[in-house]
Parts: sequence; C-alpha cells; structure tokens
Amino acid sequence: MITLSPFRKNPPRLLLSTTLFSHIFPPSPFLQKSTMALELIGGSILSPVIQVLVDRLASRDFLGFFRSYKLDGRLLEKLNETLNTVNGLLDDAEEKQITKPAVKNWLNDVKHAVYEAEDILEEIDYEYLRSKDIDRPDSNWVRDRVPFLNPANRRMKEMGAELQMILEKLERLLKHKGDLRHIEGTGGWSPLSEKTTPLVNESHVYGRDSDKEAIMEHLLTQHNTDGSNLCAVPIVGMGGIGKTTLAQLIYNDERVKQCFELKAWVWASQQFDVARIIKDILEKINASTCRTKEPDESLMEAVKGKKLLLVLDDAWNIKYNEWDKLLLPLRYVEHGSKIVVTTRDQDVAKVTQTVIPCHRLDVISDEDCWELFARVAFSGVNSGAVSHLEAFGREIVRKCKGLPLAAKTLGGLLHSVGDVRQWEKISNSSMWGSSNENIPPALTLSYYYLPSHLKRCFAYCAIFPKGYVFEKDELITEWMAQGFLVQPRGVEEMEDIGEK
Repeated sequence: MITLSPFRKNPPRLLLSTTLFSHIFPPSPFLQKSTMALELIGGSILSPVIQVLVDRLASRDFLGFFRSYKLDGRLLEKLNETLNTVNGLLDDAEEKQITKPAVKNWLNDVKHAVYEAEDILEEIDYEYLRSKDIDRPDSNWVRDRVPFLNPANRRMKEMGAELQMILEKLERLLKHKGDLRHIEGTGGWSPLSEKTTPLVNESHVYGRDSDKEAIMEHLLTQHNTDGSNLCAVPIVGMGGIGKTTLAQLIYNDERVKQCFELKAWVWASQQFDVARIIKDILEKINASTCRTKEPDESLMEAVKGKKLLLVLDDAWNIKYNEWDKLLLPLRYVEHGSKIVVTTRDQDVAKVTQTVIPCHRLDVISDEDCWELFARVAFSGVNSGAVSHLEAFGREIVRKCKGLPLAAKTLGGLLHSVGDVRQWEKISNSSMWGSSNENIPPALTLSYYYLPSHLKRCFAYCAIFPKGYVFEKDELITEWMAQGFLVQPRGVEEMEDIGEK
C-alpha cells in the first residue's frame, strides 16, 4: 500500500545535514563523468513542478475542456505566462534566500501558491480524463443544457475562481520580487547517476597519515589498566570531516590483519539497535547463530579467547545501558581487543570511552584539501589543459576550510566543467557567507547545484524520522506516486529512473 504524504500543500523542511549529503547524495560517478554544462546541473526544487503545469496549461485539449464549462480560457493563458515568469526568478531566489530572510519568505509564499495551483490543475485534469471515459450519446447535452444534473459543473466553477485567486497572488508576489533576477536555462534535466562499508581507495585520501598512526598506536598497544580485555577508541569530529574514511584506512591496514584474529565492520546508524548490531557482528565474523541460543550467547562463544577489532561507524546516540548490553557478550575476548567508534557526538564519545582518550579529528590542510579536490575535479585530464581553472579552484578549496567531504563534493560537481565562468560563479557565490553550525557552506552550495528533480526527491525523504530504514522499491513507488521522477525522453521505465 502506498501512503501519500501531504507534501504538495505542506512541503517538508529540507534537512540538509552533512550525513544526508554523504549518504543520500554522494558525489555521483555519473555526474563526475557528465560533460553537461553546469547550468543544467542546478535548479530550483519548484522548476519541474512549474514545467509540468506549464505543459498542461498549454495543452489545447485541456484548454478546450476548461472552456466547455463556460470558463474564461484567458485565465489559463495568464496563469501560464505568470508561472513562466516566476520560474525564471527561482534560481536567483534559492541562492539569495540563504542570506536574505525577506527572499526566503517570498519564496515560501511562491511555493504555497504553486503547490495549490498544482492540486487544482490535477483535479481539473482528472475531470478531463474522466469525461473522455463517459460514452453516452447525451452526455454533452446533459452537461451543456442541464448543468445542475452534473456535480462537476459547480466544482469546475469553484476551481476556476480558485485559480483566479492564485493568479492574483502570484502577480502580487511578482510585483514585490525586489532585486531578484530572471535567469534562463537553469533547472534543466540531468541524468541521475547509507550504510557504510570498510572499502576505501587509499590513494584518494589526503592528510590523514598522522591521525592514522595515532589510532594505530592505540590499537597495537595492550591497555589493561582497568583489567578489561576490551578497550574502545572513539573518533570524534564534525560531519564530513572524514571519520569513516580514517576508520576504513585503519580497518584495512596490514598490521591490523596480523594483530587481530577477528574483524567486524558494523554501521551503528542513528538508532543504536543492540540486537541488530550483534547479528551484524556475527555475520561479519562468519559465525552462525545457534537456534537453541540467543544471538548474544552465540556471539559470546564465537569471540571467546579471540582477539577482536570491531568498528562501530557513524554512531549518533548511545545510552550507557545500551553500550553495556553490547559489551556483555564481548567480555571474554582475548586481551587487547579493541572497538573503534566514529561519532560526531561528544556524549557518545564519553559513553564509549575507556582508558584510551578519544581522538578528535580536525580538518585537513588547504594543500591536502586542494589535492583531494583536484583529483576529483581534474582526474584523467592533462594539467596544462585546466591551468586556467586552478586559481578559481584554489579559492573554492580555501572556502571549504579543510573539510574533505566539501572538497570532494564540489570537485565532483565541477568535474569535466571547462567553462571558467561556472567556476567563477561557484567561487563568488553568496552562499559561502551563510552561517549554520550544522551545515558547512560548501555543502549548502553543493545542494543548490543538485538537479531540481533530485531536490524534490531529497526533500521527500525529509518527512521520515531520523534512522528510518528506506526500502528502495517502496521509496521509488512513492516518488512515482508524487510525480517526482523525470522521464526525459520517454524511453526509460519510471522504476529504472528511480533506481538510478
């Protein structure tokens, strides 16, 4: 069963956390290989909605059906023109709303008006399609000459009046648009190209050698001052700083393979579910669960007397009783066993910390950040061919302030974009001045340049609670039901587009 959300009339607030960026919209290999101009990458979340409405309003059949109810067709023509004008202002408004509250309020009013228009036009379209299925010789006579016998007549007139009010509202908003500029060519379609794993390409990691060695020293040292066989090493840092990448480097180090008999990489997630984590550990160490025993008992037997390295990646919220419950079946591991916990929450670090102090992960240097950015943005390209872009690239990197995810994301965005004007546009964007302690400006900027249809899919995911486990097919079906998936050439099935 598909549960439709009230998204159109009450679009959810965009939860632009760095975790959503890194897990829902990682730098896409498809976008990295795309030669499409950058202006076709960005776009307002409303652009695809308006495009559908404009196409519908331009339909002669739709217009004829509207007029058949003695309604003024010029209303639809004016609404079409007004929506096109609004559409041209959206991209400038989306950028300026970051620093100008008045623009944010203006854009919010426009969104509500557009979504209201969408609902009404969909209802009219439904009546139009229903009328085509009525195969009665006298149906037109009844509708035209005895209108009170057809309930649709009253509703159509009501919808005509509602569209008139929406048109007037949009016209008022256009009069108060302030300094918003009309931008052509943005919001076009670009093709589309979680759970963490221990896989990493070490040649793509920069500036983490000293951090890695500091953690390795803890892992390879016997810490037994508290008499415990097991010690935890928390890695703490802001979102996008590279905690998972550092844990991956450690997990795959040859010294770890020689020192630990058992290894397990488990994604902790936002909901710390001890039962699920225990099952994941059993699976990763290839231990079967005995039917006559509980999973925690099976885990205790599987690790008893063996040296274990457990990585709990991306832990958001761990209470002490949950942590103690997890440690219970692990208490008989071999002396020197370790748990590496990556988290952005200092409270989680305090709960998991044992005799080893937590490792605070800092940003990387500007030069390391540049190396990472350049590898993604210029990979496979002769350095001489892109020398004219380096100055803007280095300025973009400087504004990333040493955040690896930001450098990687923007590098992927600019991959194969050779137009220096687009690099200058990102370098000089006003979004760099935005302030939000949870969202670095570089990631806000990377969201802004997502395709407009991706923004709608992204926003839809925000109506679900933190830690919600998405079923891929279910989510694709709901995107389809909401009309979010763009079918550019009519050759791909909607399910295939959603898969991408």
